[in-house]
Amino acid sequence: APGAFVERKRFTLSRAKAIEKQREYALRHPQQYILELVQAAVLAGATYIALDVSDETVLIAFIGSKLLKKEELENVFDYLFADRADTEHRHLVQLAIGINAMLQRKPKAIRIESGDGTVANAVRMDLNAKGKGTVGVPTNPINGTYLIMEKPGSWFKRFQNVQLHPEARLIEER
Repeated sequence: APGAFVERKRFTLSRAKAIEKQREYALRHPQQYILELVQAAVLAGATYIALDVSDETVLIAFIGSKLLKKEELENVFDYLFADRADTEHRHLVQLAIGINAMLQRKPKAIRIESGDGTVANAVRMDLNAKGKGTVGVPTNPINGTYLIMEKPGSWFKRFQNVQLHPEARLIEER
């Protein structure tokens, strides 16, 4: 038979702590963030997706998809707690998972920009390594969506002979 309470206490869950825990445990391998971002593009309806991975940056760009809105980017981490069966917002769930996992890598910066080429429908968000960001309108709006991460610098990379970056390998294998 189940036991009775010996003591009862109240507690609250910290949104910031929950996001941080998801950052650590959401993906099996940290580089899988790239797959989450590709899924976000596909679920948003992208007709073309471009990826570029280098020692300094990771860039994913896509066109032909739903545009990101200011309100969505301002509250992007709220989608970590959204229903994954909701097809209307599933691309935002995948985007939030991908961005949150990118932050685990402690990037110098992350930038997301989306638009239809006009200032009226353009939005840009810049995030720092801690996930704090600013959302606004870019001066030169693009037609499409891109996300770029500036990787943290490492003097050790100079001595490595990397033929294929882990993110690129994941894309090719999966």
